[in-house]
Amino acid sequence: MALTTSRFRACEFCGRPIEPQSLAFGGRTYTTPGACDCDGARAQREADELAERRRQAAELAEQRQRIWRKAGIRPRFMGAEPDATHLAHVEAGHNLYLVGDTDAGKTHAACALLKAYVDAHTAEALGALHCDRTARIINVPDLLSEWKATYNHGDEDEDDVTRRYGDADLLVLDDMGKGAPTAWALERLFQIVNRRYDNLRPTVVTTQNNAPDLGRRLAETGDRETARAIVRRLTCDGTRRVTLERRR
Repeated sequence: MALTTSRFRACEFCGRPIEPQSLAFGGRTYTTPGACDCDGARAQREADELAERRRQAAELAEQRQRIWRKAGIRPRFMGAEPDATHLAHVEAGHNLYLVGDTDAGKTHAACALLKAYVDAHTAEALGALHCDRTARIINVPDLLSEWKATYNHGDEDEDDVTRRYGDADLLVLDDMGKGAPTAWALERLFQIVNRRYDNLRPTVVTTQNNAPDLGRRLAETGDRETARAIVRRLTCDGTRRVTLERRR
């Protein structure tokens, strides 16, 4: 059965009639409106194609930002340019220890690396972006709050929080040493760090403390041996230590 039309459409630019075009598919014949080849019609098609490419690019950019937000990057650091300076290092399974004073840009640098890691494992398929790795950044005091929150909500328990961060392909522990964790919190922090250490998953630390000071800081209200064990695993062989200077 053929679907045809006897009416010709006039070009909106030059006024000439546009003959419909026939298309055979699956044993049936379909008609399409056809297209004029005048300068105005060609310019309009090019403009439409450009607008569609821009729309697709904007949609992919928004999808990429959703992936970054899912990783835990906060709005203040969403503008950080992806920085692959240390990418090969963490891809090899090694830790990164970023130390510096307040306003040295530690969190910014960690987010830039996290973005580069995510982007390296993100591909487009059928107009959508898909990341095949899990990467997360969490402020350590907020991490302790997540554990505590499980006592008031039945949706998840402490082990769910431990798995979420312990099993991520890349984890950034931001503001390590900010506040002295209790013995209870320190033990749970050790569970995450040790889980990652045993499974060769890279961890990025941002802190104001060098390793010995960090150990003492963590032990202020917690167990000294647990604090030392955490620091040893975060600064094990292969860890790259980077000191960032305060920005002027």
